[in-house]
Amino acid sequence: APKVGSISAGRLDELVTMQNGRPFPGDEYADRGVKLLRPGNLGVSGYLSWPGEKTVFLDPSWENEAHGFVVEPGDVVINLTAQSLEDGCMGRVCLARQGDNSLLNQRIGRFRCKSDRVLPEYLYRSLQTSRFRHHAHANCEGSKVKHLFWQHLAKYEISVPDLATQQEVIAQCAAIDEAIDEM
Repeated sequence: APKVGSISAGRLDELVTMQNGRPFPGDEYADRGVKLLRPGNLGVSGYLSWPGEKTVFLDPSWENEAHGFVVEPGDVVINLTAQSLEDGCMGRVCLARQGDNSLLNQRIGRFRCKSDRVLPEYLYRSLQTSRFRHHAHANCEGSKVKHLFWQHLAKYEISVPDLATQQEVIAQCAAIDEAIDEM
């Protein structure tokens, strides 16, 4: 990747992989157990949201049966489907935090960093931009229901500064989030 000072550019397919969620049986939804991450749980704030009317659970045995699909704090997830682009849900990227352990459902993707070149939370902040949202909206497919696929996202480029700068960006963005939450 071309260097500009301590910043380089990196395509997503050079920096991360994306895991697609899996289908879970709707007839097993329950009122308690392990949370199932669905598009309605990807909050406008950029964090996962679990309001009662949008939260479903599955038997905790699914955590073992589908252990490779357990979302944990620090995971970066993206919504890959939407009825329309107007609600801003298509391509919405969120960061899982403490208390967000859940199962990665179909139509949601999880980014996994390939190396220590990019920190997951810096990746999250890089994908929170209007530039990324425009890219996602411009590349989705479908007439009635819109869908995004890895090939639509793989070539998207982000700026990748050195790790110290990434940590500084993360800290400054976290401070802004905290200030907004206190309002």
